[in-house]
Amino acid sequence: MFKDLLLELWEQYDATVNMVVDTWIPGTGERTQVTLDDICYRNCEYEADEASDGLDGVLGECGCVIFSVLELWNYDIDLLRADPNPLMTLNNRANTFPFNQTIGGVTWGENGEVLEVAAFRQAYYIAQNKTVKDNDYNDPQADDWEESWTDLVRNRLVPYDFMAVYPFTVNEQRDEFQVEFYIGHYCSPLFLCVVSINVNRCSRRRRILSVPN
Repeated sequence: MFKDLLLELWEQYDATVNMVVDTWIPGTGERTQVTLDDICYRNCEYEADEASDGLDGVLGECGCVIFSVLELWNYDIDLLRADPNPLMTLNNRANTFPFNQTIGGVTWGENGEVLEVAAFRQAYYIAQNKTVKDNDYNDPQADDWEESWTDLVRNRLVPYDFMAVYPFTVNEQRDEFQVEFYIGHYCSPLFLCVVSINVNRCSRRRRILSVPN
């Protein structure tokens, strides 16, 4: 089940980075198309300084900031599929990879090793380019992309009846996220949870993915 959840996480990732959305060019009224690569938040200085921590983006030299356990396999589906023991791969990076930001519902062994994972969280960050319109702040490209992304996640049929997939966005979960992010200044996070069906929801609080029973 562990590897099946990972494979579904990758399928969601692949669909996300390749999604093309019709939207507007702010201030012109003209139509255009955008992908995650066009609107994502890029922290180039962070990427250059912390590349060894497995937190760098993957779309180009200064890539989109994405937090995902898939970094352990370089976002390469062939490497993931060929891995005979992805749980061992995860444990081998226990000292360098930020598990508290990417996995939840963990069953730990006596020696601190991960025995089981009930959920994965994948985070994308959308750059904020808001303009004032009708006394409100608007970013049509980011808003349209976010709406399309939530529809993409919710409409995808997961391949197994023991898993579920949930999208979380700041706009939908503002009360939960507003204490953790300065929304509208730098970036706005989107979270994807892939969980085993024996948990009833997936949430993010205090930078730790919690999976209640």
